[in-house]
Amino acid sequence: MNSIRSTSAMSIEQQAQAAKMRKRGAIGGAAAGLLMAIFGGIAAFSPLLTGVSLAYLITGGLGLYGGMQTIAFFRTPREQRSGMTLVSGILLIFFSLFTLFSALNSAYGPLAMISALSSVIALFTVFGAAARFAIYMDIRGQQVPGATLLLVSSILNIVLGSLLLTNPIAGWFSLSIVWGIYLGISGLSLAIESLAGLLRHDA
Repeated sequence: MNSIRSTSAMSIEQQAQAAKMRKRGAIGGAAAGLLMAIFGGIAAFSPLLTGVSLAYLITGGLGLYGGMQTIAFFRTPREQRSGMTLVSGILLIFFSLFTLFSALNSAYGPLAMISALSSVIALFTVFGAAARFAIYMDIRGQQVPGATLLLVSSILNIVLGSLLLTNPIAGWFSLSIVWGIYLGISGLSLAIESLAGLLRHDA
């Protein structure tokens, strides 16, 4: 009898803990969604601020990534090292430092940084899309699931990369607006879904 009572008490306690964890998760999801919506609104209605801020963050991030690649090269055993890793790391560091230095020491530096960064991203986008298109050409007759999506993704990325290459500055700020709208809608959806889940469990 005592064992049944203790089992029942444990079950009630576990249910209470699970409900508490669900509530915390829902509140956390709602808070994250609201933050996303706020940042999305700022990005959509202030593309200049967002575009410049993102350019600085990404350029600095590329430099850090290049530094990590360089460190990884020297930490890797000599027989397993790849010269391309070292070259890529040094080029990224040089690009990041030079671009940031130019941006901080010139009135039009941020625009030049955005133009250079946008062009680099556009080239990577086009090359990646071309590689995916080549994969699609290899598998198109094999009825592989997702092949059509691969083709559509390749075409969209080629168009996006081409637009960025032809007008990098305007393209960058346009993407900031689109990204802001997407982030805002995603944030609102997450917040509403989290709050709806919280209300369902409370009911």
